[in-house]
Amino acid sequence: MIPLRRAENRGPACARNLAIAEARGTWLALLDADDAFRPGRLIRLVAGAEERGADLLADNLILRDFVTGAPRGYAFSTVGATGPLGVDDLLARDSPTLPIHSRFGFAKPIIRGDFLRRTGIRYHEDIRAGSDFLFYCECALHGGRFHYDPYPGYIFAVRDGSVSNRRELTRYHSLANQRILGLAQNSAPAVQRALHRRQTLIDFDCFRISVGTLRHDLTTSLSLARCLPVPYLLRRVSRAAVRRLASAITSDEASGDPPRPA
Repeated sequence: MIPLRRAENRGPACARNLAIAEARGTWLALLDADDAFRPGRLIRLVAGAEERGADLLADNLILRDFVTGAPRGYAFSTVGATGPLGVDDLLARDSPTLPIHSRFGFAKPIIRGDFLRRTGIRYHEDIRAGSDFLFYCECALHGGRFHYDPYPGYIFAVRDGSVSNRRELTRYHSLANQRILGLAQNSAPAVQRALHRRQTLIDFDCFRISVGTLRHDLTTSLSLARCLPVPYLLRRVSRAAVRRLASAITSDEASGDPPRPA
């Protein structure tokens, strides 16, 4: 084992690029500080990747609460295709409509070293969240054969973040998807449509979180709203208003009070 140290913390993407630059093995494996491998995981994945001719092979995640250590199920419940996965498959598995820890950007595949050395693909160091999924899509767009083994071999520690953290992370996810859009300019129209829809969903989430914070920043919220298609924004906001009004009426009826004015 060779420890690699930097004078300052520049995020996980920088740390992974540093490790890629120093790695000389056939396969690279990701392991975050709070996580763990099940016994025999790497043997299983390497054998499976060699058998399939894969450049990347991911498995399922066992979710565990970071504070209590209690099990919280598995990350990826959808069976689907096991590979090779194209960008369209990756997008379907990482939709913003899925529960957060069910998204494929949390996968921790083993990666063939020769593939990275040949293509020069690296993590985007200015993206502090969403860089993993951006990296996986870039690999797929460069012909990387990405496969999936549903056996759960990676133990993933789940941390529940604050609203302010979610706002910052979602902003980075928006930037990451913009990068994928740039990389996928020559992809099939269906892939580009999926990416644009994904961008809209992520940007609306940025807007929603900004509006919902206690220290509401009107300028930030309006700038985020400008990124969204007007019909989509009006539809989502009107639906939220109707749900809030219906909830208020139901609450008043349960308490016996007359309905509040809309």
